Amino acid sequence: MIDGILYKTRFTEIGFTMVEPGFWRFVDLSDAQDGNKNNMHCVGVNYATKAELLANVERYAAEYGCEGSNKPTPPDELLAQIAQRYLGIKTLEIQNSDSLDFHSLSVWNVKAALEAAWKAGKSNA
Repeated sequence: MIDGILYKTRFTEIGFTMVEPGFWRFVDLSDAQDGNKNNMHCVGVNYATKAELLANVERYAAEYGCEGSNKPTPPDELLAQIAQRYLGIKTLEIQNSDSLDFHSLSVWNVKAALEAAWKAGKSNA
């Protein structure tokens, strides 16, 4: 059972509370029915401050698959999106056809694709 005030986040599945002075925790709201606090439970680690907890809300929501979170795109899917957008390559799967597996590309498009991949890797790190 959670004592204290339950704070909501923009994610319907998680909220947070101060479980005791100096200890903030995320609360799993997915099992709560009609706001019944008895069905809610704390998840994740303790945070020393509310600011520290809030700085991690996006990461926590993405990690636990909350709806509306910025869940990282799997690397293969991300590379396929970059190939389509910047290089005009429909798929990165082997097609066993020279005309489909080999492409003539401009260096500026290759550079743009590499920059996009680098930025994506940096933001997912």
